[in-house]
Amino acid sequence: MCMTNQLKKLRDYLKTKKTSNQLCWRIFFYCKDRTIKPIFEWNNRVAHRRWKKKYDRNKHLTEEYKKQLQEVFKGVLLTRPIPCKIGAGVELHTLTCHHHVNMYILALKSLLRFTNDVSVVAHDDGSLSQEDMQLIEKHIPGINIIVRSEADSKLEPILKEYPQIRSYRKKIVDSLEILDHIILANTERIITMNSDILFLKRPCQLIDWLNIDPRSYLYVYESSPAYQKEFLEEIGCSFPPHLTLAAACVYTDIMDLDLIERLVTSSTVLNEHLWVADQNMYPALMDQRKDKYSSVVFDQERYDASGIIRPGAEFRHYWSSSGTLLQFHIKDSMKVISELQDEIL
Repeated sequence: MCMTNQLKKLRDYLKTKKTSNQLCWRIFFYCKDRTIKPIFEWNNRVAHRRWKKKYDRNKHLTEEYKKQLQEVFKGVLLTRPIPCKIGAGVELHTLTCHHHVNMYILALKSLLRFTNDVSVVAHDDGSLSQEDMQLIEKHIPGINIIVRSEADSKLEPILKEYPQIRSYRKKIVDSLEILDHIILANTERIITMNSDILFLKRPCQLIDWLNIDPRSYLYVYESSPAYQKEFLEEIGCSFPPHLTLAAACVYTDIMDLDLIERLVTSSTVLNEHLWVADQNMYPALMDQRKDKYSSVVFDQERYDASGIIRPGAEFRHYWSSSGTLLQFHIKDSMKVISELQDEIL
């Protein structure tokens, strides 16, 4: 902490000297901009490529781990189908992929067993096979699966005047969580949810939001989402930097393509960490409607965000992209599958 404060003081001091006419400072900043700065920029690019290689939704996972994800959740296929409600007033949107299919079905059933008064929409990241989609439709009757090619065709004319957004959507698959989830929604209210989550108990807070429109956002609290604080400070947004897309209840009228185009174009934080842009731009969009909607977080004692495991949790996000919580995910999954099977008896 002491070193951090010293560095901050040094940085602030150097800022005061940037406009100095003294020759020594002019030489210093000349050298800094042409040698030190490029070195740091190169280092950031290398770090980003390493992160992408390790943590990208699909590319960082070994084939062995992908097969393991399919196998450990296979028990859900022995449980009964649970339909969702076609034409419900709220849609539940999730971006999913081939090796998440069984996990995704279990995540949906863990919620729908408590309430199925919601339409369910699955967004194909481009890896779902025909067999995957048939399996999902068999276990979640009434689900709407949006194939990636279909989504691309629908978004192409909408994003025609937004070259930076088009580039962003092409590069980062998680961009579908902010663009496709909202733009392709058919309802005023949606829930955006990850596939590596479980509802372990009846989610009364979420069900209340479904049944009674409170005119408020509702989202899972995370202490430090990657680069969210830095990004919101950069753009001067006062929204609390604690939103995770593990589960978030929002309104579709927050969509503002002009704002997203500006942010993707001008934000240094986003340009350096584009892989977290979807989660970090949600607060910026939501903050624009703060006069219309209030913000509420799920009960932090009962909704466990990334990397948090507490006894008695009602909801957990297992952060499958890291693999660090797989043992807890498997244990909780076995419990939920057992409860689903008991309902058949």
